[in-house]
Amino acid sequence: MRVVVADSNPMVREMLAACCELIEGVQAVHVALDDVDAIYQVMSTGAGVVVVDVDHPVLDGLWLIRSLRRAGCTARIISTSSAANDHLAGQAAQAGSTVHLVKPFPLEEFFRAVLSGPVRLR
Repeated sequence: MRVVVADSNPMVREMLAACCELIEGVQAVHVALDDVDAIYQVMSTGAGVVVVDVDHPVLDGLWLIRSLRRAGCTARIISTSSAANDHLAGQAAQAGSTVHLVKPFPLEEFFRAVLSGPVRLR
C-alpha cells in the first residue's frame, strides 16, 4: 500500500510519514508540500491512503479531499485537525474523508485508521 501525507507543518508531516513506514504492508510513503502536490502524489502513485490536515492555513484540506474524490480517488482519506470540532469533522466526512482524527491522537489510533484493522509493525 502507498501512503501520501499532506500536512503543512514539516515536523508533523515527517513524523506521520515515519510512523507509516513502520507499518507492515506499507510499501512507500510520499509527502506533499501543498494541495497541488498532494493531488499529483496521490494520482501518480495510486496511493491507497491519504492523510490530510483539514484546518491548516496553508493547505485547504477540505478542498483537497473534494478534489481527490471528484478526480475518482478511491483511497482511504484520513482527515486530521487540531480542533475538536464536530462541525469540521462533519465537513470533512461530507467532503469524502473516511475517518477523522483530532490531534494529538494516539499512534495506535492512527495506525488503525491507516490499515482499517489490526496493526502489525515492522
